[in-house]
Formats: sequence, structure tokens, C-alpha cells
Amino acid sequence: MKLEQIYVAAGCNRFLKCLSWRKDLLLYGSCNSVVLVKKLSKSDDFEVLKSFVAHSDDVRCVSWMTDDIFVSTSSDSTAIVWKRLADFSFVPWKILKGHASSVTACSGYQHESTLWIATASGDSSVKMWKIDLNMMKEDGEETSCQTIDLKSGFALEVKFHVLDGNVPLLVVARDNSKLQVYGRDPKGKVESNDLTLIHNLSGHDNWIVSLDLIQVQDDYLLASGSQDSFIRVWRLSPRTEAQAKMVQKSVKDSKDEEIKMKEEIVGMKCFSETKETKYFAIILETVLAGHEDKVQSVQWRPRFEDQSLTLLSCSMDKTVIVWTSSPDLGEIWEQSARFGEVGGNTLGFMGCQYDDNAEQILGYSFTGSFHYWANVNAEWKPFKTIGGHFGPVEDLDWERNGRYLVSTSLDQTTRLHAPYRVSNTSEAVSWHELARPQVHGYDLTCITMLPNHRFASGAEEKIVRTFETTRTFLANLRSISKETIQENENMVPRMALVPSLGLSNKGVNADENEGDSNSITYDVFETPPTEETLYQQTLWPEVYKLYGHGYEIFCLASNAQGTLIASACKASKAEHAEVILWSVDSWEIAQRLSGHDLTVTQMAFSPNDQYLLTVSRDRTWCLFGKSGETYTKIQRSKDKAVHQRLIWSCSWSEDSKFFATCSRDKKLAMWKLEEDKEVRVSLGCREVQSLQDSITAVAFAPNLEGGQKYVVACGLENGSIMLISFDPKADKEWNVVKHLGPNDAHHKTVKRLKFARHGDSIILASCSADHSVKLFKLIM
Repeated sequence: MKLEQIYVAAGCNRFLKCLSWRKDLLLYGSCNSVVLVKKLSKSDDFEVLKSFVAHSDDVRCVSWMTDDIFVSTSSDSTAIVWKRLADFSFVPWKILKGHASSVTACSGYQHESTLWIATASGDSSVKMWKIDLNMMKEDGEETSCQTIDLKSGFALEVKFHVLDGNVPLLVVARDNSKLQVYGRDPKGKVESNDLTLIHNLSGHDNWIVSLDLIQVQDDYLLASGSQDSFIRVWRLSPRTEAQAKMVQKSVKDSKDEEIKMKEEIVGMKCFSETKETKYFAIILETVLAGHEDKVQSVQWRPRFEDQSLTLLSCSMDKTVIVWTSSPDLGEIWEQSARFGEVGGNTLGFMGCQYDDNAEQILGYSFTGSFHYWANVNAEWKPFKTIGGHFGPVEDLDWERNGRYLVSTSLDQTTRLHAPYRVSNTSEAVSWHELARPQVHGYDLTCITMLPNHRFASGAEEKIVRTFETTRTFLANLRSISKETIQENENMVPRMALVPSLGLSNKGVNADENEGDSNSITYDVFETPPTEETLYQQTLWPEVYKLYGHGYEIFCLASNAQGTLIASACKASKAEHAEVILWSVDSWEIAQRLSGHDLTVTQMAFSPNDQYLLTVSRDRTWCLFGKSGETYTKIQRSKDKAVHQRLIWSCSWSEDSKFFATCSRDKKLAMWKLEEDKEVRVSLGCREVQSLQDSITAVAFAPNLEGGQKYVVACGLENGSIMLISFDPKADKEWNVVKHLGPNDAHHKTVKRLKFARHGDSIILASCSADHSVKLFKLIM
């Protein structure tokens, strides 16, 4: 039995330099992991391949060094050099320890067989690391070869390069809005490779957060992007010693301040193999003004023959600009392309990257979402891309027929994931985010799907909100997923928007928003929508608000028929730990159920709708049975009878004969439902299964082998997922058949697991506090 990963949705961390693109492989940081993505050459699609976990805190910066080596830095005060073992397999090679605070930036350069890496940290230091690439087999920790103490303040960005083949150069962007140029002191010791401060560059009025350098013939161009909304381009031109002395003398003798601003001469010694000192003139080439907010990223286009200079930049003003300086224009720069988000209430871009051919651009925004453009016939056009939540994902649920999945997160969004088929006959299926039905003002904690494309969600508020689909979404589901929709579409609104003076999504039909300045044209697409479309055009209208709880909503469930919703809130007393049953037909309270003393952590209706199971922080479960149209308490487990810690999750078998409970005490218990004249519950196995860590999620797979064998998926606090088979008639009832570790499953707490039949396949959906939603295909 195997679990084959078929989909990963995870947003990018909201840090600068958290994305790197080399050839057809992309890297980005998501929570504590580095995610590896492949750009498919035969389509405009991306495929998430793997995630690598070695850091213990958020990944802040990732950067390719060579085709086989990349570096990641983290808030855990370390940087890690990763090396390739196989095509898509990377392992930690060198652990760079020494910083006392978050490592916020890095830059590297391969000189001969040595990899030089510069790292900057919030501990007011910049460290240099020297790694011998001939010693690839030696793993372990690495110590820095030099520490530059900045005394006070800190470095926001660093750029290391080797000029003219053997002159090391380090540019440090300081929090005083100046660029500090470091090189080997011409007057220093020959055998020393330490870098010293050579020169300061002034001009920006705010923090400089991005640097990039490119060689143009014999010169070098350094671009600096600042939060003052400007980009400055500096030219470094080689000079002979005689030329350098002549310029220095003319500047010294001149009383004209303007001359002194034009050209500054710096001398830097080459690597220790030679005593030679080389001189460079640093000149401010140009200032680019076009952004209206902080410039977050600058990148030079890879230099090609007979092509103009091109610089890519992005900003918090939600725009990406391609700057061009062609030979025909001389030294004049122009905006050859400008694109990005339009409208909405999102924040801007954190970074953007060219591919190696500079024909594609991938950017990521403050909300962790990706934006992808490709140059088609000299015009930049947006296309579908990867994406996901940028906060812990708390809950998920399948549509009743398994056609799509919805997930909800502390990032205050509900997202809908569905398959994409090129044609009705195509066997190739890729999953994408198809809609963003809910964008909320509170952290979302739970969700449950209802029939006819409706759902209810709960958040850090006392209200349960219910939503219904739109005709536009159903049309897109047919067009993109090639699903057959039999529901009466005329019963739902055409689209949804947020009124100018309102907070709740309102459903409107074709002509109701004509003349409204906020009106949006809703289109039907053949391919998954872009991020701009998702955020602005895929909302679902809110139907009802359900009031009844005294504290924040914690969990939701709905019965198989879709006629009832069960909700529970945070509780420290029995009176608040009530479960409320809501009638979906009238949206009124149908019943209140008491049984627990503390917060109910999860609820599950049996597939036959005869029972409702609840588990709680009070270390007990309660079973409610259906009598007529109401539910009554049948049994409550004894305190500490099996579980000694709070019970996190529960699940029913498809035939309603067994249910499972799991707890912080690392125990998984299987309970057997016995129905004679009265309903009795007993342990369905000889002993309780104890796993390696706290179990936070559990889910039964659909019945296998005619109901003679049961499979349970368990999610652990360390992020692992385990498949356990359970055969009531066998001598050995428990059998661990699959274990996915942090690199294959999740690296933080698994929040929810749900199985569904999707066509002929059985798919397991999982979500985690590591910001990711993953789908696994169960293969027998």
C-alpha cells in the first residue's frame, strides 16, 4: 500500500529573497521548509516535487549557488548549504552556524573550486564562509572565515562577487540607507583574505533591500532597490594605477563639489596568490523612478549578445516593471513593460525572478501568492501557477461527491482546490486552486461542506457563516475540471462581490451591478485562473449568519444527508461546551446537546446518520444516538479510561461499525459499535495502538476488501502521516503499512485528514500548521 503525492499547495513566506529560479527548477521558502518546484517545459504548468526540512524556524532566504548547490537561511540563526544527490533530491551538506539572530540575507559566488558565501543577520554582523567544492563528501558544521562587526544597526542585503577574475567585492546595504563597499585592503597583509571597508555610497533616502550586479563588457553595473521607491544604478569601471592617481589628484585639487560626486576611485587587492592591486571608478549611472512604493526586488536580465540592458523590479505598489536601456537610447532608460495586480485590497510584491532565458517572470506577494507571466509575441501575459495558504491550515473538507476540496486557514481565507483536465478524454490531471470563496477579517478555524455546493465556516468569532456557490463557479468547474453539473444553476446567483459599504459577500445576478464603480466582469475560463482573478472574481455569496455560541467557534460537522450542521465553541465550563445542531432548511437551532466539560475539539456524524460522536479537551468522547428527529446521549467514555490527555480527533468507518479516537497521549483507540436491544460501545481491538508522537488527526479510508479490512490514516504532531490497517478477525489486528516523514508529509502539526473517492481513485487530503495542503493517491 502506497501514498503517491499528487498535489501540494503552500504559499511563500513573506520575506525578501525567498524565491530563486535556476534553469527549470525553482526554490522557495514555506514555513520551515524549502520547496522544490519544476517548470514543465511542454506546458505553462508548474509541479511541486518535494520539500526539504532542516531548519527549526521560518526560512527567510533561498538562493541557487550552482546547478547542484543552493543555500537557505532561517530565523533559527543558521544557514544551510544543500547539495544534490539525485535529480530532485537534496540533502544538507554544510550547516553554517555562528550568527546569534535571524539570518536575513545571503549571497554567494563560485571562484575556481571555492564557494564564497556572505550572510547577514540581525545580530549586527556579516559573516564570510569559504567552502571547498572538492570536499563534497565531507558533511558537517562550518565556521566562518571572517566576521564583519557592524557595531550598531544591521545589514539588510549583501552582494558578493569576484571582479575581473580575482578581485573579491562585497556590497552591504546598511540600515542607515548607505551602501558599504568591502574589499581586500591594498595596504593589508598579502596572506590575508579578510575584507575591509573601502568606500561608502550614499544617495538613497530609505533602506536598501535589494542588490544585483552584472558584468557589461569590462564594466560592472550594480543596481540597488530601496524603500524610498527609487532604483539607483552604479557603474564600476576598471582603471589603471596611473588613471586612478590622476583622477584622485584632480578631485583633491578641485573645489567643485559636483566633480567629487561624479567619480570615486577605490583600490582593492586581488586574492592572496598575487600582490596586485586593481582600481575601479564608481560612478552613479542613473536613477530610475517609476514605482510609487517600496522597491522590494531588482534583478538584471541575463546578458545576451546584441541585446539591450534590461532590469526587472517589483514593488509594494503592486507593480512589476521591466526597464530597458538599448544602444539606440544611449544612457536613457525606459519602462518597456509594466504589469501586476490591479485593484483589490491586497498588498504588493515581495520579490520576482527571471528564468534563465528571461522569457518568463515569477513573482510572489505579501500574501504568499505567486504570479507568473510569460513573454508571448513581445507581450507579457499572465498564466496559471502554483499557490496556497500563507498561514497555518486549520481544516479541510471534500465536496460531497469528491469533485473538489476546500481548505481554511489562519490566513483568513477559504480556498477551493480542484483538478484541471485539458479535455474530457485526457488522462493527465493536475490540481489547482480554482476559487477563493471566502476572504475574511478573522482567522478561520473550521469548515464543513454541504450538498449543492454550499459550506459553513467558523472563525475566531462567535458566528457560523454559511455560503453558496455561484453560476460562474459552476461554469468554470465544468470548463476546467470537465465535471458534469446536474444542479439547478438558476437557483444560485451569477456572481458575488463585497458592497462598498458592507463586509459580507453579496450575491448578484447579471445586471444588478451595472453602473456600480466596483462592478467586475466575471468570465468562464478554460484553464485555472490567475492569482488576480482568484482574489477578485471567485468569491461566493454569504447566505446566513448563525448566532448562538458565547465564544469563538472551534469545530463544525454536517451529517451525511446535509440537513444538519453541528457546531461547538471554545469552552472552559460545561455550559459553554454544548454542541448546537442547526437545521439547514430553516437555519435555526434544532437542538442543543450537553455532555462535555471543556472545549469540543472535533465532531463526526456516522455515515448512516444514526450517531453523532464528539471528542473533547476533557479527555472523553460522547456518543449521541438518533431517536426520531432528535439526538440523545447514549454513552460517555470514562475519564482517563483509555486516553490520559485531551482527545484531538475522531472518525467513523464507512460502514458505521467502528470509530477511532486519537489523543495527545500518543494513543490511537478503535471502538466497536454493538447494536442489539441497546447500543453499546467497546474497544474494538485487544490493545490501544501507541505511536511515536501525539496524534492530532485521524481518518478512516473507504472500506477495502468488501469491508473485511479497515485502513486508518493518523497525523502526528511532528507532521508525519501513518497508514494503519485494522482487521477485526485477524490475530494481529494492527499493522503499520505506510509511514511518511516530515520531508514527504508535513513538518509541523497535522491538523486534519480526510479521504474521498475521486473517480476510480481514493485520495487522502491533509493540512498542517506548516501552511500546506497536500493530496495523496492511495495505491493498493
